Amino acid sequence: MTKLHHVGILTSNIQQSIDWFADCFGCPKPKVTHVDKPGLRLKTAMLPIGSAGYIQIIQPLEGPGVSELRAQGDGALYEIALEVEDIEEFHDRLTEKGIVPTDFVGNPLSSNFVTAASGTKYFYLPLAQTRGTRIEVVQPAVQQRDETDNFGTKTS
Repeated sequence: MTKLHHVGILTSNIQQSIDWFADCFGCPKPKVTHVDKPGLRLKTAMLPIGSAGYIQIIQPLEGPGVSELRAQGDGALYEIALEVEDIEEFHDRLTEKGIVPTDFVGNPLSSNFVTAASGTKYFYLPLAQTRGTRIEVVQPAVQQRDETDNFGTKTS
């Protein structure tokens, strides 16, 4: 692990949340990414917070996050993401220990990671093994820190 990459926060209105966080922290307003897969529909945006990482705003529409938003309300902390330098090496270490990484929905992966539209590689640790804490492992794409660093839906 190299650092905390981002924290994910749930919202029922992504644009209001983006406006509030951007105004509060003085960060640029990012583009909103729409994810639409079987069993998973959401809107998400990554707000860069200085050199510390990001706040990921997530508006779940279907699938993971919907019941949590309903139960906990706007602003609920949904996930933490830890950054690694080599996601494939980290994946191999986990599988040697019997830990099978998953996608956002919790399905085992057909490859070692998922690739976002931004080029970022990621996977999740199984909720049963993290005792319910949603933990994402991320290897960021090599790029500038700006509004183009949004998670998307392209798989590799």
